Amino acid sequence: MIRHLENFSVGLDPAGVPQFFLRRGSDPIWRIEPWNGEKISGIPLMNCEIIPQIYSYVANDDEIYLMYNSTNSSITSISVLDHSGLVRRLTWNDKNRRWNAIPVAILDRCDGYATCGAYASCDSNRMIWCECLKGFERKTPNWSDECVRRRSLDCDGKGDGFLRWEHMKLPDTSRSRVEPGLNLEACKEECLKNCNCTAYASANISEGGSGCLMWDGDLIDLQIYSDGGQDVYTRVAASELNGSAIEYSRGLQGKKKLLVTLLTIILGLLLFVLCGYSWWRKAKGCEMNESHDNLLDDNGIEENGKGTELLLFNVSVIAAATNNFSESNLIGKGGFGPVYKGQLLNGQEIAVKRLSKTSTQGIKEFKNEVTLIAKLQHRNLVRLLGYGISGQEKILIYEYMRNKSLDSMIFDQKRSAMLDWRKRFSILVGIARGILYLHEDSRLRIIHRDLKVSNILLDDDLDPKISDFGMARIFGQNQVQANTNRVVGTYGYMSPEYAMDGRFSVKSDAFSFGVILLEIISGKRNSYYCDCCSMNLIGHVWEKWKEDRAMEVVDSSMINISSFRTEVLRSVQIGLLCVQEKAKDRPNMSSVVHMLGNETTMLLPTKPAFCFGKEYCLDHQIVCNSINEVTMTEMEAR
Repeated sequence: MIRHLENFSVGLDPAGVPQFFLRRGSDPIWRIEPWNGEKISGIPLMNCEIIPQIYSYVANDDEIYLMYNSTNSSITSISVLDHSGLVRRLTWNDKNRRWNAIPVAILDRCDGYATCGAYASCDSNRMIWCECLKGFERKTPNWSDECVRRRSLDCDGKGDGFLRWEHMKLPDTSRSRVEPGLNLEACKEECLKNCNCTAYASANISEGGSGCLMWDGDLIDLQIYSDGGQDVYTRVAASELNGSAIEYSRGLQGKKKLLVTLLTIILGLLLFVLCGYSWWRKAKGCEMNESHDNLLDDNGIEENGKGTELLLFNVSVIAAATNNFSESNLIGKGGFGPVYKGQLLNGQEIAVKRLSKTSTQGIKEFKNEVTLIAKLQHRNLVRLLGYGISGQEKILIYEYMRNKSLDSMIFDQKRSAMLDWRKRFSILVGIARGILYLHEDSRLRIIHRDLKVSNILLDDDLDPKISDFGMARIFGQNQVQANTNRVVGTYGYMSPEYAMDGRFSVKSDAFSFGVILLEIISGKRNSYYCDCCSMNLIGHVWEKWKEDRAMEVVDSSMINISSFRTEVLRSVQIGLLCVQEKAKDRPNMSSVVHMLGNETTMLLPTKPAFCFGKEYCLDHQIVCNSINEVTMTEMEAR
């Protein structure tokens, strides 16, 4: 029986050897392999002791169905397909008197149908989860190409053999057939007689391997399970077997054990050497010194990524996901390089930052972002999914943000109208909480150093995510500030002590937040403002504040703003407190978050930094030009 719900359906497909499919329209998105005499592999609940069940499978010329009955009368179980395509098992327990929902389909990145293409296996425990089967290779480095044979088969059957794959999800059986009564050895001989036969497996494991399941044509939707699955024997040319029938070779099993033993010894010795080296570095006082602007460590990028959930992507996979870095996929540019929209084979959308060859950022900033952001988890920080590196090619892969960066929203006349005061205030609070997490609540104490509206991304709900940690630095728990002779960042957001003397601290991030706050409220760039009263946005807001006319700086695209007058004025005051000239006068981010969320008495701000007042006015003929945003500037501290 097939149940339709909007555009999704789940049901039994009778083609070839019957199997269940979850489809979106006519496209398969999840497949359950056929009944093997005992169970259907790939559904953890079929082996779940919490829901003990007896299964029965019937397939004949008149009918095909799978039926299950619970052996525990106190538990009622039903399967549900919802409008989003999620398949769940709902269980009612008389003891607990409640329904429990357990997801069934697509629990793993490899569960999607044909994630890796033909003749490729998917294993989520591998760093690169898609790999061609032995004896196959990609046509080109482009991962979107399917795997093809390295060597042609001998259709007479004399020169071919089979490789055994354990714990395998059976390939799509739409183009397969069953020969009853054959054991595995007879199944092998039968398959060799047919040039179109590409693999075989046992059709019924409950009867000691009775029955032969054979595939004609491409092997699709292969997955390796950590537990469960079946043995599948794939056909390859004899030259791929190295002169032996690998699936039956005891000698090879012995060699494998010897190899594992040797590798274990070698890895143990290597670990001992590394631990000794690490101890020696600490004994010599070689820990990281942030005052000298060092990175997390000096090891390779792959070493830095260990212990995290980051994935190392093959660059060819990323190229395929972005249509070979096509201009049509370009969604932005920054100091690091261009940013592309991409889509992985499993349908997941990603944002790809590709280091430009002309970028002033380099391998240090790349390593810094990979190692640092992987250790941070907060709802207002962007999530780094993985990275890719090959020669000069260095790539970062992020979750894709459909609404792009904050600057593309607030500085665009049409899109800015989407942000009313309530949403803008929510964005302000989210950014402040993200910075507070970096400064005080994370495992590491992080100074971002390059906070700006273009580094704030917006998700589908327009919630802010802080990004771009290439310039970030770690502070010790008792460290107050640090110095650098390499000032990097963006003019307009730099605090005066950082821009002039290379001194940075939590207060320099607070200054950058103050600039962001004023830009969000006004809808104007700090580096693009010029009238006869001031030369930038900070100075303009300061003049209006002194004249008790601060509401005049509010973005005119917001309607009914007078209803929030008190909250707006409090926010402007917080912004001016953050951009005060002296770092000691600025609030820390915990105070900022508290002031944003509470009507409390606040200090009056003093004259902000980089403010040019009326005394610097030349005349009414002054020409006001946009000051281009300069990213990753370098200069010697003065």
